[in-house]
Amino acid sequence: MGLLYLAMTSTEAIVNISYYEIEKSIKEISEAIKDLSKDIFLLLGTALKADILGLFKEMID
Repeated sequence: MGLLYLAMTSTEAIVNISYYEIEKSIKEISEAIKDLSKDIFLLLGTALKADILGLFKEMID
C-alpha cells in the first residue's frame, strides 16, 4: 500500500508541476501578445501620421 501511495503522490506532484508550467507559459504568451499589440498600434499610428503629413505636404505643394 505504501508503494502505491508513493506512486500516486508522485504522479500528482508531476501533474501539479506540469499544470504550473503550462499556466506560467500561457501567462508569458499572453504578455508577449499584449506587447506585440502595443507595437502594432504604435506602428499603425505612425503610418497614419505619415500619411496625413504626406497629404498636407501635397496640398501645400
